[in-house]
Amino acid sequence: MADTVAPIPTRELSIPIDELMVYTCFIVQGKLDVDALSAALSKLVDHWPVLGARLRRRGKNGLERCIPAAFSKDRPRFTLTVEKHDTPIPEARLPRRVAGTQASMASHLHLFLSDSSPRVTSDLWKRKDAPIMNLHVNGFTDVTCIGFGIPHAVVDVPGMGNILQTWTSVLAGEFLPPPHVQGDPLANFGDPFPKTRAAMKKHRQGMKSTFQLWNTWDKLRYYSWILLDLMLHKEVDKLVFIPQHAVDNLLEKAMEAQKEKGDKAIRLSENDIVVAVITKLYLFNRSRNSSRPLTVSLTATVRGQIPELPKDEGSRYVHNAFIPLCAPALAINDAKVMSITDIALHIRRTVNEQRTPEELAKVAPLYNEMARRKDFPAYFDCTGSGHHVTSWVAGGFGNLDFSPAVRGEGSGKVIFAGGDSKMPGSNLGTSICTFVLSRAPTDAFGEGGYWLGMGAFESAWPKIEEYIASLV
Repeated sequence: MADTVAPIPTRELSIPIDELMVYTCFIVQGKLDVDALSAALSKLVDHWPVLGARLRRRGKNGLERCIPAAFSKDRPRFTLTVEKHDTPIPEARLPRRVAGTQASMASHLHLFLSDSSPRVTSDLWKRKDAPIMNLHVNGFTDVTCIGFGIPHAVVDVPGMGNILQTWTSVLAGEFLPPPHVQGDPLANFGDPFPKTRAAMKKHRQGMKSTFQLWNTWDKLRYYSWILLDLMLHKEVDKLVFIPQHAVDNLLEKAMEAQKEKGDKAIRLSENDIVVAVITKLYLFNRSRNSSRPLTVSLTATVRGQIPELPKDEGSRYVHNAFIPLCAPALAINDAKVMSITDIALHIRRTVNEQRTPEELAKVAPLYNEMARRKDFPAYFDCTGSGHHVTSWVAGGFGNLDFSPAVRGEGSGKVIFAGGDSKMPGSNLGTSICTFVLSRAPTDAFGEGGYWLGMGAFESAWPKIEEYIASLV
C-alpha cells in the first residue's frame, strides 16, 4: 500500500511557523522506564496514525504530510533518543519555583534535546523519511528530563496538549479516545477575502480586531523603527516565575475593585491577570514619555468557539486551530500608569468581544491571506507598537502524570514544565513576545505559579525584577 499524502493547509504555514519546531520540556521526579514511555506512544500513533507522518516539500512554499501505510523498524513511528546518567541532576540545573528571574529556557535545552534533535522544520524534510515526532529521554538517578518535539506547521499547543495528555492516559492503561478528527474542518471557515479596497473597508466595518495586512510602505515604516530600537538595546532572555499567591492576590483585588464599582458584567480570569502582569513587565522597556500606541495581542484557539470545531471534537483535533486577538491600542504613557486591574479588564473585554464566531470569521480570511503572502503577522497599524503573548497553559503540561512509568522511588509528577519554539541562535525580537510556558500546581515540590519565557532590554531587567518582588 502507498503512503497517505495530504497537503498542509496554507494557513498553517505562515512565517515563522512554517520553520518552527515546538518542544515541550519536562523534569519528572523519579527514574522513568523508557520502554514503557515508548510503548505507550507507539500505541497512540497506531491509534492516531497522523502522528507518525513525515513531512515533504510541496511546490515552492508548501508542505505535505505522508503517513506510512505501515510502521516498522525501518519506518519508525517517531524518533527516540536516550541519555542515562548514574548521578542525580545537578541542583544548579533545576529551575526553582522562586519569585523572580532565572537563566533562560535556552540555557536548559541541553537537558531535553539530543545533538541530533531537529531544531527547525527543514531539518526534518531534508532528512530521508524522518518522523515528525521526536522524543528525547534523559535519565538521572532522581529525575527524568523529557523533551517532546514536533513541527509547529502540523500542530499548535492545545493540539500538543491533546497528544501528551492522551499519551499519559495510554501509559496509565486507560481506554483510547475516539479517532482524531479527520480532514480539514476549518477549510471553509471564515468570510471570503475582500479583494478590493472598497470590499476591505466594508469587511472591517464593525470589526473589533486591528489585525492588519501591511503593504510594502507599511512594513518599511514599522520594521525600520523596530530594528533600530532593537539594535540600540541589547535583549536578554530569562525564565520568570510568578507565584500562585501573587496571581491570587491580584485577582482578588481586581474582583473587589469591580464589586465596589458595581461592575458584575465582566468576570476576570487568572489568565487576564497574568497577561496584565506581562504587559506591566514589558512596559519597563519603553519610555514613560512615549505616546506611541501599544497593542497587546494574544494567541487564541478556535476550538469550542465555532460550529466547525465544537468542543468535543477540539479535544481530538491535533492540528493548528489558532487565531490572534488584538486589544485596542493604548498610549504607552497611559498604559504605564494603569493598574493591573484596569489592564486585565482591557484584556478580558478584548477576549469577550473578539472570541465570537462572527468576529473570528472576519479575522480568518485576513490571517489566511497573510500566510499565503508569507508575511509576518501584523497586529496593529504600522505607526504603533505591540507585545504578543502566547500562552501554553491550555496544554495542561504542569499536570501530566508519568507515575506508571516510574521504576523505583519517585512520584512521576512534573517538577518543571517549560518549552521552546524559537529559531535557534537568534534572540532578535524576543522582547516583543512572551510565552506563558506552564502553570505549576502547588504540590510537594513547592508553591505553584506561572512560568514565563520572556526577553527584555538588558537595562530594563533590574526594574522588572524589582516589580516582581513587589508582587510577593
